Amino acid sequence: MSASALIALLAALEVVQATTPAPEAEPPIDGVAEHRAWLAEQGLLANRPRLVPGQTAAFALATERHCGVTPGSLLTVDPATGALSFAGGDGVQGLDRFLCVFAVLNVAVAEDQAPDRDAAE
Repeated sequence: MSASALIALLAALEVVQATTPAPEAEPPIDGVAEHRAWLAEQGLLANRPRLVPGQTAAFALATERHCGVTPGSLLTVDPATGALSFAGGDGVQGLDRFLCVFAVLNVAVAEDQAPDRDAAE
């Protein structure tokens, strides 16, 4: 292919690209809204445990109980730092229980320490 033919081809491609509309961007997924909706469908939103600063261990225990998980089987809290981590979940029976814990955590992190948290409920 000659240089002039290549230039013409490239110019044609640029025209096509310039006149082709960009694909519609997908709206961002609102994970908190999805988790709130899932908890509401299960009847678990209104009475979900609240994350209170300095009470992470109590929150972890309440979350597991709220979701029907044996306390300590999914969540652990470092007594020195108060950091919440996952214990592995080997004893968790059922995907819904596992999803419940993650949904409660997601909603709590997003909403419980916000100034307008009472408006979210």
